[in-house]
Amino acid sequence: MISRSLALLALSGLTMVWGQVAPTTALPDSQQASDADEATASAEPLPSLYQAPAPPVDLDDSQKAMMELDDKVVIKVGDQLEYTVLEDREAPVVLLVDEDGSVDFPLVGELPASGMTSRQLALKVSEALKKDYYYQATVLLGEHQANDRRGVVLVMGEVVREGMVEIPAGDILRVSEAIMRAGGFNIYSDPTRVSLIRPNLQNPEESQRFDVNVGQILETGNLGMDIIVRANDRIFVGRRGDSSGSYTLSGAVARPGVYPISIGQKITLSEAILSAGGFTQFGDGSDVKLIRHGEDGSRNEQEINVDEILDKGKLDNDVLLKPGDRIIVDEKWIVF
Repeated sequence: MISRSLALLALSGLTMVWGQVAPTTALPDSQQASDADEATASAEPLPSLYQAPAPPVDLDDSQKAMMELDDKVVIKVGDQLEYTVLEDREAPVVLLVDEDGSVDFPLVGELPASGMTSRQLALKVSEALKKDYYYQATVLLGEHQANDRRGVVLVMGEVVREGMVEIPAGDILRVSEAIMRAGGFNIYSDPTRVSLIRPNLQNPEESQRFDVNVGQILETGNLGMDIIVRANDRIFVGRRGDSSGSYTLSGAVARPGVYPISIGQKITLSEAILSAGGFTQFGDGSDVKLIRHGEDGSRNEQEINVDEILDKGKLDNDVLLKPGDRIIVDEKWIVF
């Protein structure tokens, strides 16, 4: 994006005198001249390019250095910027352009950065620093060495694979996408009970919590409810609450077994099959048996074409499951 060396080059070769104190006793002119000649002779030559001159930096030189910064390439989400204030005489720090396009600068706080050039942002930060903290602030911004990720988020709880999920560089990652990258929800999860914990990096004892109904997001497609994650966020997927009963899924599905139905949960026949990994290679989705017993002990058996529900969208044929239901998926007849 930009090169700090151009800005530093604008400051190289400058002579600045600061912090000098006059002697208490004046010396004769001849002795002063002699001392000056000896100092000049013994001084080592300055390199043509050096890190940063000692403050205070001349005002014209300060402006010239910042005007050498890149003014063509715009900053974008995910960029990592090297930031330094020459007057501090400290090593550059690496700052991240966050998911909302802002950068959290020391002393200044968050400033919008996405869409600006490095020169524009540096001048803006300089003005902000001079309002309260600096008489003069020479701000240099440069592109940090590119990485293939912007950080990680920790996904815990009822997902297939707990652990770290990388946030890809140059892209945003939402809560639901982070869960999918962790293998998705497991069979015990409650997609309506997802929490995002965001630590306060300036005060580790404080954190923010956001409750996210991912089940509703996936059902409605409302991304406005799907929070964009940041580096070091933690996502916790809760377990289903008290069960109102269970249903049994057997036959040619990937994960047959007994599955709980949480209080208030609504799950259809097709959703139950999908949550169990779907049909096996030879599973017959055109003739799925649903066996249900009434309160009087009567037995009712239905044959449902789940393939039509999934492939043709015939949702009216989908059945809402009840506690005690038994689902049987037969294998297809193979004719040689």
